[in-house]
Amino acid sequence: MIDYDYEWKLLLERLFKEAVQFFMPELYHLIDFDTPPIFLEQEFQKLFAKKYHEKRKSVDKLAKVRLKDGSEKWILLHIEIQSYFETNFSKRMFTYYYLIIEKYGDIDLTAIAIYTGSRIPKKYNEYRRNYFGTTLSFKFNTYKVRDQVESDLIENRNPFAMAILASLYLINSKKDIAKRYAYKRKLFELAQIRGLTRKEIVALFRFIRYIVVLPAELSAKLDNVMSNNLIKTTMTIPTEQDRIFINDLFQAVHRMSFDEYVKQQTDLGIKEEAEKEKLRIKEEAEKEKLRIKQEAEKEKLRIKQEAEKEKLIVKQEAEKEKQQVIKKLLLKNVFSFEEIAEINSVSIEKVIEIQQSLNTNK
Repeated sequence: MIDYDYEWKLLLERLFKEAVQFFMPELYHLIDFDTPPIFLEQEFQKLFAKKYHEKRKSVDKLAKVRLKDGSEKWILLHIEIQSYFETNFSKRMFTYYYLIIEKYGDIDLTAIAIYTGSRIPKKYNEYRRNYFGTTLSFKFNTYKVRDQVESDLIENRNPFAMAILASLYLINSKKDIAKRYAYKRKLFELAQIRGLTRKEIVALFRFIRYIVVLPAELSAKLDNVMSNNLIKTTMTIPTEQDRIFINDLFQAVHRMSFDEYVKQQTDLGIKEEAEKEKLRIKEEAEKEKLRIKQEAEKEKLRIKQEAEKEKLIVKQEAEKEKQQVIKKLLLKNVFSFEEIAEINSVSIEKVIEIQQSLNTNK
């Protein structure tokens, strides 16, 4: 079973800068990315463990970043995974915001909810309360994958657009495996021609591999084709950096090193050859069995024909001997035609026929 939460968290950590640029371009230009962001997932999870302990399909990223002016700001990235649907979601976003402020003090915090599924809450971008002059209005940034245009994402040069495109394809393919296979292959091919860094390729190949799920046989087939194509297009004479990249890629996509992958494919090749040889031997045995059966049938027919021929010869010889006996009896002129016919078990007509042949030969 695919852990979508983990794959999204991993992608956000590996491509955090690109994610901020994609979702919050204005804030992106203010951040000093030379100072690595500080992720506060553990503190975040502890903060909300009691209130939101149920099993939810979501990812929360709380990061502290430094701006170019030296100040610190906070970013809450919340991703709703797949088709998970929550009617009271905006209240949860407000609770997040309030408790983070409560714990960390008077900080500048921006939040964005990214909906990756096809169902979205009615109040998807704000939480409001109003009662007798007391009003609360909390609005937060949102991004809906389902509303995005495929061509816009393909043209977008930000690597994170590929992750969003993968999510869009997942929605559009539904349960159509053939369509999903075509989408996934298209994603891999796009990733190869976009001029991505090796870090981005590794992150995206893994994300696409485990988010856009295919049946095992189709998935393995596509993984092998695209990984091999990538190796051919990125390396001529491999350097040490090339080897590190290829190993990182195969660990991300296949969860094994390149050497382990080669060994696996070799073992599979040997197994396939053994299966082919086994099949060839079986086919040869079947052919030999059929040949022996055909030869046996021919021999049986030959013996039968020989027996019939021999039987005919014997019959003919017996007939000749009988005719000779009848002739001798006729020449003695002692027995009548009826008596000769009875003695030899033939018809009177046969005896008369033989008598006529004797008369003709005189």
